[in-house]
Amino acid sequence: MQIAIYCRVSTEEQELEQQIQSCIKFCAYKNFDYCVFADVGSGKDMRRLNFLNMLERVRKREFDGIVVFRFDRL
Repeated sequence: MQIAIYCRVSTEEQELEQQIQSCIKFCAYKNFDYCVFADVGSGKDMRRLNFLNMLERVRKREFDGIVVFRFDRL
């Protein structure tokens, strides 16, 4: 199963790495292949480049699902 991991922080002072590692651990536990997408920016800003790139690839059915650290990070 191919999974898109999406992580986001609101400010550059926050850490993305904890979110990313938690999602990777989950995918490893489930034996999923994954690709990580991460952004720094407000959740209200829909122009996040990696978010848009991920959505484009999801629409092309390159992934079977999306894993996020918390729903509000999406």
